[in-house]
Amino acid sequence: MDEHIDVLIPVILLAGIVPLYFYKIENEIIYYFSIKYLTLPIFVTIFFLHKKYMPNFYSISSYLVKGFVLLFYSLLLAVNFGGQMIFINALIGKQTEYSLQGTIVELREGWQPRKYGPGSPVYYVIVDDQGKSRKLEIEADEFSSYKLGDIYKKNWYEGSLGFIYQKKY
Repeated sequence: MDEHIDVLIPVILLAGIVPLYFYKIENEIIYYFSIKYLTLPIFVTIFFLHKKYMPNFYSISSYLVKGFVLLFYSLLLAVNFGGQMIFINALIGKQTEYSLQGTIVELREGWQPRKYGPGSPVYYVIVDDQGKSRKLEIEADEFSSYKLGDIYKKNWYEGSLGFIYQKKY
């Protein structure tokens, strides 16, 4: 296992990032879901793997540090699995067309920073869809054409996990 870990970690991380380039999702809902339901199982798994393969330290401070490090890795992997859940939602199981229609209750313009070079603007529309508020990322030309109170109507897909998505390409 040790000889494959150098390849396994980047593959897992890329598998969580790549879906963001292919699908638009209802903003961050998959990540909330993955943090809420996957952090504890991941933490327990990492804890037992760590207990089995890593040396024991006997001071209380080392247990506290170890606990915080394991919690950090659990949260990181849970967020990463959120990206992988986008692929699972869109590619596996039953996909149904979902007509998202509602009144625009808020328009937001944000900024997405990048590690290198300037960031890029991000545009969101918040739609009241059958009494449920949905925050959706939209393109700049769409953003400029909408006003508060307009009707937003687009066809999305509902995936196998129940999350709505739209293909970017």
